[in-house]
Amino acid sequence: MNHTNSQGQRKTSALKKDDKNKDENEKETQLSNLEEDILTAIHGQELYGLEIMRAIEEASGGLRQIKAGSLYPTLKRLEKKTLVESRWGEDQEQGEGARRRYYRLTPKGNTSLQWVNDYKKKLKEWKPMNSSSEQREKDDLNSRENKKITKLMKNGAKNIS
Repeated sequence: MNHTNSQGQRKTSALKKDDKNKDENEKETQLSNLEEDILTAIHGQELYGLEIMRAIEEASGGLRQIKAGSLYPTLKRLEKKTLVESRWGEDQEQGEGARRRYYRLTPKGNTSLQWVNDYKKKLKEWKPMNSSSEQREKDDLNSRENKKITKLMKNGAKNIS
């Protein structure tokens, strides 16, 4: 079935479904600052809520203080996105007090955190092009490099056979 959007463009139902899935995936990979902080805090370790709050506070020199009313809904959201998983602690792990829930990254959470870190690194390193001639020079250099690599690969293949 075809639909017309507000601009008068037609879309099929299948395309709309793909767009919806894409939007949902983008929402899963977009992280708030607090979500990034939590994923970073539990990277490579398993922590319970109070430890996560303490880690963020201490790492920020006291500038970032997370309240339980913000932390636990955010952890729940991260679990729903399958970026974090949790388990209830054993009695001997926690000693006195309430039973603790421990959180750790899932492989998907690790990937998301790596993507964020890579993105921030690229953003820090980004430099604007001064002119179109610089872009042409860069394209020419890439083209020459690609030709050299192709030639080396062809010569290497000849030597092997």
